[in-house]
Amino acid sequence: GEVVKKKQRICRGIKEDEHQQLLSASNKKKDTQLSSAITLAYFTGTRPCEMCEIEYDNEDGVFTLYIMGAKKDANGLRSIDKELSLKLDEQQKIEVMKAVDTLYGMDRKQLAAMKSRMSRLTRKVFINRRLPLSFYSYRHQISSDLKKSKKSGELSLKQCAAILSHRSQHSIEGYGHINSSGGLKRGLPVPS
Repeated sequence: GEVVKKKQRICRGIKEDEHQQLLSASNKKKDTQLSSAITLAYFTGTRPCEMCEIEYDNEDGVFTLYIMGAKKDANGLRSIDKELSLKLDEQQKIEVMKAVDTLYGMDRKQLAAMKSRMSRLTRKVFINRRLPLSFYSYRHQISSDLKKSKKSGELSLKQCAAILSHRSQHSIEGYGHINSSGGLKRGLPVPS
């Protein structure tokens, strides 16, 4: 007699041209919050609820983001805070800093409204698409890229988990797939 809510299926990868279409559509609508969130998701794969408290540092030629983990439990056994270094050119640094400043301090209501706008925008931009793109599509894509870099020996499993704010190194198994890596033309962040 229990009501079972059907889990919504989402797209687990995104390509560079799809990202550019989404970003230009949100810029055309002059939705700075949504454009900022898309920018942060593109470079970091951060959860939407973590985007509201990011801080940055741009000293000594190293651009660093400080991101509070959103899924922490009382015992500190689930999520972790992370410190990511990004290799960006000057224009990209400006875009990311502007995105962080725009989203800083958003409340839950504003965040939910932004996620709804993202959902509507993806359905409008990609009319014939069966599975809609979301912020988590970016997260799954960065996970796929991390799995590929782990396989090639560039990053360890511990570093991959840290980039995704996972305390458990096996949590990455639920995200992305190595065959769908390389969809976005950006470098991977490096954890502290």
